[in-house]
Amino acid sequence: MQERTEETYLLPPPRLIPSAELPPHLGGLELMPYTGELPDEIEPFEASAPADDVLTTERATSITDRLQKHDVFRKRLAHTRWSLIGAVQRGERSKGEPIRHLLVAYDYTNDVAVEFTVDQGNDRALEVSESAYQPPITQAEVDRAFELARADRRLADVDTDDLVLMSIPLDSPLAGERANHRMLEVLFGCEGDRLPRYRAIVDLSAEQVVSAGSTERCGQPRPEGSES
Repeated sequence: MQERTEETYLLPPPRLIPSAELPPHLGGLELMPYTGELPDEIEPFEASAPADDVLTTERATSITDRLQKHDVFRKRLAHTRWSLIGAVQRGERSKGEPIRHLLVAYDYTNDVAVEFTVDQGNDRALEVSESAYQPPITQAEVDRAFELARADRRLADVDTDDLVLMSIPLDSPLAGERANHRMLEVLFGCEGDRLPRYRAIVDLSAEQVVSAGSTERCGQPRPEGSES
């Protein structure tokens, strides 16, 4: 058997910096400013100033409170059941565009979104339009959906105090009895679980719980008294 001639070496272990020892530094040296030509994809930074007429949370709340008292807005939604969605600001003075405020509400009676536009300065009504689309769900609508689901007889015996609540907006059918209705799926589950234990489909337009009951999780018995 031929004897090995290779030499082997054991590398020393890496040196760890003690907790009280600072890492190496530049000793107060500063990087030299770059004086070369800038590449095409880099733009030099220029001093900026706060933009005018930014729609802050406080301003949006003020617009909402003011415009929902407007006569034109109140007249359009009279004798209907509706919910306020929120306010939007359009236009930029820097581009020579007029600033306008848009207030959006959802009309459950006719299942349309109502948009009310005014001038910023004098609140002169410019346009009131309606469209059959679903604006974002508000927290007030989510709270109402949970209230309806908890009160439903199919979930009346379920203790929801220790359950985590969740809601998912649903696309309503294009035709049929619930065409363009405001629909929400309400879920009740235990914290840490991947799947909910109970669910309900709530129609906010009709103020009805379409279906409710246990989700029948695999390997677990169905709670007594629950229905689908």
